[in-house]
Amino acid sequence: MKIIEHETIIDVSKYSKYLESIKDYMPINAYNFASETGHYDFYSKNCTHDLQLDKIEVSYSLENRLQYFLYLKGSKFKHDKDLKIEYTEVESFKINRKNNLNDDVPYKDDIKIDEVSLDKSSNLICHEIQFHNYEIVILCKNLIHKWI
Repeated sequence: MKIIEHETIIDVSKYSKYLESIKDYMPINAYNFASETGHYDFYSKNCTHDLQLDKIEVSYSLENRLQYFLYLKGSKFKHDKDLKIEYTEVESFKINRKNNLNDDVPYKDDIKIDEVSLDKSSNLICHEIQFHNYEIVILCKNLIHKWI
């Protein structure tokens, strides 16, 4: 992650200033997701913390461009809805397992923190999602989220 500290403690204090600095260069949908009220408030229903990956879908759009959908299940203790994120014109989609895992550790785990940033080299949106046991990193033209 470029802005948010997450290794020892989670520190999002610099992130809102960063988002403001790139706001004019981001698609409005991606900015709205990253800056949504409650996104980084761990007690909020709109916080991504504690969501679990339910499924990933890959398809082609009407323009014949690759798109991905992430379906994230809400925690029964906090969320009243699930989250669906659509990634359009995907350049890269990676799932990286963390090094300290044994082969028998399940991939079903909850989100620790996520960050939406602007990749300066490609001018694409980078969405990094840190789970406890792995991470997902997506480079795309835009992302659209919906609580369902």
